[in-house]
Amino acid sequence: MVLVLLFFLVVFASSCTTTAVPQEEVNYLEKAEYYKNLKDYEEAVRWFIKAAEQGDASVQNNLGGIYFYGYGVKRDYKEAVKWLGKAAAQGNMDAQTSFGYMYETGSGVEQDYKEAVTWYQKAAEQGHARAQNNLASMYYHGHGAKQDINQAIHWFHKAAEQGDMDAQNNLGFMYENGSGVKQDQDEAVKWYSEAAEQGHEGAGEALKYLGSE
Repeated sequence: MVLVLLFFLVVFASSCTTTAVPQEEVNYLEKAEYYKNLKDYEEAVRWFIKAAEQGDASVQNNLGGIYFYGYGVKRDYKEAVKWLGKAAAQGNMDAQTSFGYMYETGSGVEQDYKEAVTWYQKAAEQGHARAQNNLASMYYHGHGAKQDINQAIHWFHKAAEQGDMDAQNNLGFMYENGSGVKQDQDEAVKWYSEAAEQGHEGAGEALKYLGSE
C-alpha cells in the first residue's frame, strides 16, 4: 500500500463566489455564467477572462482550472499557471494547493518539490485539508523537504480530522504498520473505517485484511 498524494482544483462547473467585488466584475460573472448555462463555453471563458482581469482571486482560480482541464478552451498549462499563480499570490488556498500540485508533478512548470512544499504549506496553514494531506506526504517521503515523520503525522491528523479520506487512509496505514508511530491496530481500524465510510476502496480492503470490515 502506498500513501496517496492527490490534489484539488476548482473545476469549471463550480460557481465563482466573490465578496465585495466591483459591479462591473459582477456583470462579467453574470455573463460568464449565462453563457456557461447555455453550454457556449467559448463565450463563457471570454467573460471569465474579463472578470479575472479585475483581480478577484476566486475567479482567477476558477479560470486556472478551466485552462488546466480544457473546459471551453484548448488545455493550456501555461495559462493555467498564469491564473493560478495570480490567485495563489493573493492567498487563495485552492489555487495554492493546485499550484503546489503542478510543481510537484511538473504540469506546466519545471518539476520542483521544494516549490511544491512551499505552496502546500501556505494552503495547509490556512486549513486546506487536501494541502495538509499532500504536505504530509511530502514530509513522509522527504520530497522537497527533509524527511520528517512527526510533521507528516501532524499534517495527516489535521487533514483527517477535517474528513479528508486519503489522509484518514494514510493514518490507518501508518498505525497498522508502525510507520513513524507506535503500531496500534485499534487506531488503524478507526482511521481506515472513517475513510471506508466515505468510499475509500483502499481503506475498505485494509479493513478486510485486518478482519474488521
